[in-house]
Amino acid sequence: MDLESGENRDVRSGDGEYVRALGFVGRDLVYGTAREEDSWLVNGRTENLPMYSVHIINDQMQEETSYEKNGYYISEVTVDESRIHLKRVMKTGAHSYSDSPEDTIVCNAELGNGKMDGIGWFASPEKERVYFVQLDEEIKNGRSVRIQAPKRVSYEQSDRLELKSNYQLSDMEFYAYGSGHLLKVTTDFSEALSLAYDQMGFVTDKDRNVLWNRVKRGNIRNIRDPQSVFAPLARYLDDFTGNTVYENEKLAVLNARGSSLAQMLYFIDQGIPVAAYTGEGQYLVLCGFDQYNVTVYDPQTGETYKAGLNDSTEFFRVRGNDFICAVNLP
Repeated sequence: MDLESGENRDVRSGDGEYVRALGFVGRDLVYGTAREEDSWLVNGRTENLPMYSVHIINDQMQEETSYEKNGYYISEVTVDESRIHLKRVMKTGAHSYSDSPEDTIVCNAELGNGKMDGIGWFASPEKERVYFVQLDEEIKNGRSVRIQAPKRVSYEQSDRLELKSNYQLSDMEFYAYGSGHLLKVTTDFSEALSLAYDQMGFVTDKDRNVLWNRVKRGNIRNIRDPQSVFAPLARYLDDFTGNTVYENEKLAVLNARGSSLAQMLYFIDQGIPVAAYTGEGQYLVLCGFDQYNVTVYDPQTGETYKAGLNDSTEFFRVRGNDFICAVNLP
């Protein structure tokens, strides 16, 4: 990561580590560091890469403050004016985590000793960093205060922040369309689907093959022999880690984690069963629906049954709406 201000200055991570830019407080850069070995996996796929530390550096690349607490990891950071809110987790296994109480960094500190002793600062959204004099006691009436300031301050600075990474993104890109416009290009299938869903739109791959379409769905559908139809996807589930195209079968296996059950009904209507995870490594197969129910196939027991649509929506929501499906490509 290069922070450019007249010259290139790098923020680098060690081997097996990553640097993640999180935002700015005034002119100060907030970034986090994470280890590759600390990846958070859910059903074989990466859920997050929690950071073990957060740092704040000024425009001179000097560290203002840092945050690191033994046993705690930071899964999400929100920068709000002079406060940095940290969503924390703790490890429960090699690649599993549980939620912990949140914490906050308040960016309001003295600048050090010497000539700047007694001078503090706070972050202002309008004026960026604002300095103030910290006094040991209140100034009494009648006592004069002499203020000196330079008549002119000039400096040269570039406002360009350039982020560089050697991390290679997935080859799969998704194009979300809605209201007659391209809404976004993203590597996150669930994000593309959500954007298109709100705009009564559709999602394609980079070759413009339609993968999902909100308006093209009937009111009732049942897939016959779900075990056989599901077999092409079942072969890849154990090793599946992210959106993948299997060229030999012209099959796109899609990570739809975070999507809703209602959004998955499109695939069922197209004759595509959907894997819905219920726990680590355990899943059910959604293979039909009508106005009131969803049809479920349990590969563990071979049983097929109907469940209420509203109850099923809540059932899968509390389990992370962790869906996977496979779409045949031309």
